[in-house]
Amino acid sequence: MNKRIKKKYKPFKELWDCMEWLMFRLDRHVTRLDSLENRLENLRVIDSANVQTINRKFEEYEKRLERLEREVKQLKKPFWKR
Repeated sequence: MNKRIKKKYKPFKELWDCMEWLMFRLDRHVTRLDSLENRLENLRVIDSANVQTINRKFEEYEKRLERLEREVKQLKKPFWKR
């Protein structure tokens, strides 16, 4: 290209370069956001699984407490009434 054309289109070229740079940065942020969303979803799944296991353990402990309370009631009775 000759000098005149280069000079004429220089602002467009600079604008284009700037837009390419911005799109590159934006793409990087979008990919980071996607990965963060995936991580958050994984944590939600793990959290719900943890809540379910905690609830199961709590139910097991409640059943065990009920059994122990019944056993204590039975042991409080005199041995000839058992």
